[in-house]
Amino acid sequence: MTTLMSALKLVAFLSLGGELDGLPRSLADDLEDDVVEQQDDPSQDPLRPPVRPRKDDFIPREAEEPLLEHPHASIGAFFRSHFSEKEWENVWDHYLTDTPVLAPLGLGISAAAVSHWDKPLAHRIQGSLGHQRKIGDYTMYGLLAGSIVLPTLFPGEGRNGWDNFCEAAEVHGVNTLVTCALKIAVHRIRPNGGNHSFPSGHTSTAFASASLLDDNFGGAVGIPAYGLAGLTGYSRIEAGSHYPSDVLAGAAIGLLSAGILDALHWGRGPETHGIAGGLRFELEPLGDRGALVGFSFDY
Repeated sequence: MTTLMSALKLVAFLSLGGELDGLPRSLADDLEDDVVEQQDDPSQDPLRPPVRPRKDDFIPREAEEPLLEHPHASIGAFFRSHFSEKEWENVWDHYLTDTPVLAPLGLGISAAAVSHWDKPLAHRIQGSLGHQRKIGDYTMYGLLAGSIVLPTLFPGEGRNGWDNFCEAAEVHGVNTLVTCALKIAVHRIRPNGGNHSFPSGHTSTAFASASLLDDNFGGAVGIPAYGLAGLTGYSRIEAGSHYPSDVLAGAAIGLLSAGILDALHWGRGPETHGIAGGLRFELEPLGDRGALVGFSFDY
């Protein structure tokens, strides 16, 4: 725009035969300034090439902080993305302090409340399905396989199969680690005399799987998945392997594991896209030469 204005002023100046007296005072002053500025500017000298930024003038980004990176592209990218302070602030704001967390929280409180009536409740439930222990096995393994295979092959809107697969692996890994650690720490005796009753590993795995399916497909798949997860927990009590509080605690752990990692990977709403999803925009300063703008689409 500045160049255009200068050109217009120069045309006016030439049309008057190079005389500035016939121009308005403000226009004449501006034209004089433009002519002097162009004469003093070495970049306007046709005998001198324009000054172009050199490669050395750009400030390279440090290797440990790449401009745009995929959370599952490398080991370094995994740790940088999964332990990002900003992303965990999003998890806190949009899951851990939001409505969805009430489900695992309510189950955890229910487990503590029901624990006083564990034995009579377990006694009433045992045998109601004919002591079919395999019911819980079939439903749990079916949900586990479905939560890995289906979201990978049929990713939901705004998702992709590779990140869904990685998320499922992380969810089941974290869920198993937490469940086994509590089993060893609490060391509760099962109703049938076995060890490590609290919490129920079958139930935590089933509910984590159901949560993954619900997050990817919505209620059409999620509601039946939660029904199978509930049947898994009931079957574990019916077979004499767990008390009601074991099952409720397992369900809470499974939902919480899946909910936290899903919020970390995919976010909760348009205000936060998570480490694996959405359009990313970043601005990389280049010193006094401006900035580099980066866009990334995962799907």
